[in-house]
Amino acid sequence: MITSRPQDYLARYGEEDKHSSGLDDESSWPIPYWHTDAAMATMALLLLIEESGWQATIWGNFRHDHEVLAWIGAPDERLFASVLIGIGDGHDAQSASLKRGVVPRTSRVRRVPI
Repeated sequence: MITSRPQDYLARYGEEDKHSSGLDDESSWPIPYWHTDAAMATMALLLLIEESGWQATIWGNFRHDHEVLAWIGAPDERLFASVLIGIGDGHDAQSASLKRGVVPRTSRVRRVPI
């Protein structure tokens, strides 16, 4: 499970040398670092798993967060995602999402002229 602890960030940004940032309140963060750090840690983990010859998938948590956090013994943390790790048996079921059309990358990625 990938979790984050927003309270740690809020406490840090409430300290004297960071207090003037105003980031000691969760609602003040336009993009919370705890999400960004959890995402980067997840990507590093997935790359390490791939490099090690294992397989993995990330499972977004859209419900039952509190139950999952209680199960892993981390009720005060925020659940970011679950990473399932193993070796496939070659009988993977394809996602129904693969049947939908995909917008070309050139339509989704924009370059801003400098």
